[in-house]
Amino acid sequence: MASAGGEGWVKLWRTRDGYMIKTLLGHDHEVNNVSFSPNGDILASASADATIKLWRVKDGKLIRTLKGHYGEVFRVTFSPKGDILASASRDNTVKIWRVSDGKLLRTFIGHTNAVGGISFNPQGDILASASSDKTIKLWQVKDGKLLQTLQGHTEAVWGVTFSPQGNMIASASDDSTVKLWSVDGIELKTFSGHSEAVSDVSFSPDGKMIASSSRDGTIKLWRVDSKELQTTDLDHLLIRSCRWLHDYLKNNPKLSNQERDLCDGI
Repeated sequence: MASAGGEGWVKLWRTRDGYMIKTLLGHDHEVNNVSFSPNGDILASASADATIKLWRVKDGKLIRTLKGHYGEVFRVTFSPKGDILASASRDNTVKIWRVSDGKLLRTFIGHTNAVGGISFNPQGDILASASSDKTIKLWQVKDGKLLQTLQGHTEAVWGVTFSPQGNMIASASDDSTVKLWSVDGIELKTFSGHSEAVSDVSFSPDGKMIASSSRDGTIKLWRVDSKELQTTDLDHLLIRSCRWLHDYLKNNPKLSNQERDLCDGI
């Protein structure tokens, strides 16, 4: 597990006992976001110093620093294959980088305000970006072609994610709502219930539920097929999360016995 701090550091933690393994130093300003590569070997960090850094997880070595943004970098995410990395910035752009050598492959230009959220679809050929300009844009990764602009939120959009099947998109906004969209740009549903800005959103692995986190201090769970708000107490959330993770924890050969037993008794 990794965490980021306001003094430019990234910390790596052992999940089974909470032991801090290493502190990664190198950024000049606060680190806003971190993301592991799909195979877990590389960690990317996005910083207010306008750079992205790639770290080797096993020893904490800095692999390279990616420079090209002209403003704070809010978010980074790896493609499903892990061969490319996307970054979202205050400079209103999304950039695509090749992980193997750090080369900037292309820049997506179209938003008129800061970009705070990005997400690849499961196939890795489409990228969604969420912006303070109140829109979500869908881009073709291979050539940067703008496919769709999703309009409907009345305030900045900070969170965006594809469903596991890749046929829907959820977005989180300062207008206190979560919206569900089809990939062809149709607004399907609006989930209302938060009293303040919604900062992030995520689908359950089966795509039937959406979790949203808000500055009102709550996490809400929504049924995709009914807009029904589920119970949100943390004990219930922990139980539901462990159900979602059960097969992964028991069947992933890379996990230790202690990690496999994380949800036992819950």
